[in-house]
Amino acid sequence: MASSRYIDDLTAWVEWGFELPGIDQVHLLGHSEGALFAKAAASNSSVASVISLAGAGRPAGQLLLEQTEGRRPGQIGEQFEFILGELEAGRQVEDVPPMLNALFRPSVQPYLIEWLAMDPALIAASLDTPLLVIGGSTDLQARRADFDVLSAHTDQAIWIEGMNHVLKSAEGPIEQQLSVYMDPELALHEELVGVVVGFFTSLRHSGNPTL
Repeated sequence: MASSRYIDDLTAWVEWGFELPGIDQVHLLGHSEGALFAKAAASNSSVASVISLAGAGRPAGQLLLEQTEGRRPGQIGEQFEFILGELEAGRQVEDVPPMLNALFRPSVQPYLIEWLAMDPALIAASLDTPLLVIGGSTDLQARRADFDVLSAHTDQAIWIEGMNHVLKSAEGPIEQQLSVYMDPELALHEELVGVVVGFFTSLRHSGNPTL
């Protein structure tokens, strides 16, 4: 499945939402990769606002290199960079080493090619609807650099201290955060809901009533 399919599906859900009785506005909130798809879908439809939650601000290729730094030694690192470069150029790679198959297996390459070609900052810049960007200081996947890039395209950006990628309170490297990732009973970071509610309140006060 290509990433464009997700965007098309989300756009269709927005259109369906407008057909429901009593619905005159649709707001999109996307988390992580979903934040990219929410922004892309918003550029294709008339949504009232978009919330980008722990979303990347830089192309995925940069993030993959950054997230795997120090974990792709020697020949496997060379193969990683070669395959990534081919996919960024829009070319599929048939011969994928077993150690890289989980990420680059041929079946997922059409999706990766489309995903790698997307620039979250350019998509954010194209939006003409209110955009809230939320990032967390202990997020190990969407970094401060991503938050800053997206924040340049909106005056509504909130940085939450101590919030990680799965929106929980956490500190330290991934080894310390694993238990937080795997515990569905942990509450969301205590500031997050208030930030989202505050955004909708600001929309209402600006003359743009929320749902």
